[in-house]
Amino acid sequence: MDDPKKRLETEIAKIGISEAAKRLGVSRSTVYNWISKGNIPMDQIIQLQIAGLDFIYILTGTRSGIWPVHGAIPDYPEITPAMLVNAITLIETWAIDHKRKIQPGKLGQLVLMLCQEYVEECRQNPDNPPVGVLETKNFKKFLDLAT
Repeated sequence: MDDPKKRLETEIAKIGISEAAKRLGVSRSTVYNWISKGNIPMDQIIQLQIAGLDFIYILTGTRSGIWPVHGAIPDYPEITPAMLVNAITLIETWAIDHKRKIQPGKLGQLVLMLCQEYVEECRQNPDNPPVGVLETKNFKKFLDLAT
């Protein structure tokens, strides 16, 4: 399923709009708004994971299975939920610091592309890997696609 709106709706439907709103401390209309726009704050997506929903699926379209999981993304077993959360935090901080806004629904794609790029660069140059996802060769190119 390529539509982030549908993925978010599918995951929230597992516990229901009312329960999601209660667990996240927001109104039902806020949850409906997130679903209709396919855009939910990252801290809230992580709270959905704590509530038993699959935040990796919401972001990437790939089912992660049991939390925490290694190898949830085919061909990139090194990408862990912790790496994804770290990448989200770094990207959001970078965007705020540089007065850039990530387009709705693009953050998940950006995070996944950067994590995959980071893993590829680490595989190609294990003696001198990039410090993190922000140091990958294509970071700025990927960010331009998402802002």
